[in-house]
Amino acid sequence: MSKFIPFSALASVFLLASCGSGGGGSNDDTNKPPATYQFTLQSLIKNSCGDTSSYADTKVFLQDENWQVLSEHQANSEGLVEITSANEKINITVLANYKGDNGIESYQAVSYYQVDTDVKATYYATHSDKLDNSTCECTTQDVVLSHINSNTILGALSSAKFESFELVDGVTTTFKQVESCRIKGQEWTEHSFAVYDEEEGFVGFHQDYTATDNGTWEVYDNGSGIAVSFNRKDMDMTTSQIFNQTRHFTKTSEAETNEAIIFENHKFDGNTVHSASADFIFKEESSPFGSVSLKSRETVFSQDYNDSLAVKPSENDENIDYITWAEIEASGAYDYSKVSKHDMAVISYVFDAKNPETQLDMPVLWTSYGPIEGQLPMNTLLPGFEDVIDGDTDVDATKVNLLRHYSFDNYQDYINYYTNIGHADVNQQMDKTDDTVHQYFVELVK
Repeated sequence: MSKFIPFSALASVFLLASCGSGGGGSNDDTNKPPATYQFTLQSLIKNSCGDTSSYADTKVFLQDENWQVLSEHQANSEGLVEITSANEKINITVLANYKGDNGIESYQAVSYYQVDTDVKATYYATHSDKLDNSTCECTTQDVVLSHINSNTILGALSSAKFESFELVDGVTTTFKQVESCRIKGQEWTEHSFAVYDEEEGFVGFHQDYTATDNGTWEVYDNGSGIAVSFNRKDMDMTTSQIFNQTRHFTKTSEAETNEAIIFENHKFDGNTVHSASADFIFKEESSPFGSVSLKSRETVFSQDYNDSLAVKPSENDENIDYITWAEIEASGAYDYSKVSKHDMAVISYVFDAKNPETQLDMPVLWTSYGPIEGQLPMNTLLPGFEDVIDGDTDVDATKVNLLRHYSFDNYQDYINYYTNIGHADVNQQMDKTDDTVHQYFVELVK
């Protein structure tokens, strides 16, 4: 269990140098006021059709290098937080009201270490009561895909949500209860519908999801895929393709099959980024005291599917301690520097907090984005939040994600990127063209 150091608020004092009577020249730096830097964060909430609106129940704490609070800033009605700082790089913690699927009112906190002030920061909130779906239009019907004859269809894939599929005959497959949403007045997303057997696959695309009288949308295949072998053994592999800002053909191939279905022939193929990821599990263990796990994962983004299928997570555990967690001290200092070439540590605590008014359970997730070695912000109390998390609050889960992006050169690339995209994990990132991402995941759940 992590303990907290006492909180003490700090105040920033800026001294202006006075002008001497000796008549300094116009280029004398002593005549200039101290440099200041402007930082802006946009707090948003995304609805069912992907439309975003401002989210005002957000605070940002400006902190020093030791995570002591310098100032507190409330988002305005437009969800904007604006901070003036004397430093070009700053530490911040974003604290927002949170309500997920369990219906429990709570909080979420995200901290960033030494982000550049000129980064356009984004925070995406989650709160079921404040989700505005009035801009959404959604429909649900069956899709009937007509395709080349196959009586051995093994599975169906779609970029749209659907409940199940049924092979009606050798040339027709029904996707049941397909849901599609759009922002009112805008075009529908063009979704893919694919089926596959052991050797090949067939895909069709559909865009207009206006409800029909017969309750179905008719789709005809105009693309195909093939089964491609890969060399990974004892590892499941998940493959997909990214185009039109949507993931398509997401499928997990079990290790013993050593095959993936790749849809390499369709109308969007020239603009496709192939993605594949695989895990190597070092340890998964449960006990009456909780569960622990350690695994590595590699994800490859490439316009060549052969490159993506060469994904290879490390089989070296780098001597990461998942039993006593020696890398994280009670003081909040942590050190994973022995894990070579992984420059960012994303560390999350799930606190066993209580609602101060009702005393009901109120789990709080606090995630820190920082360098591979540093100090956790969770050991600093936040003003006005002390009755939710203090030095005696238990930690129910600790999760560590050590990141290596092959396309990044240094830690500053990591922190600026993740502050900008709004704490999205690798599988949610849609802006990749060519990159390899390697991760170590360490988890303790009590």
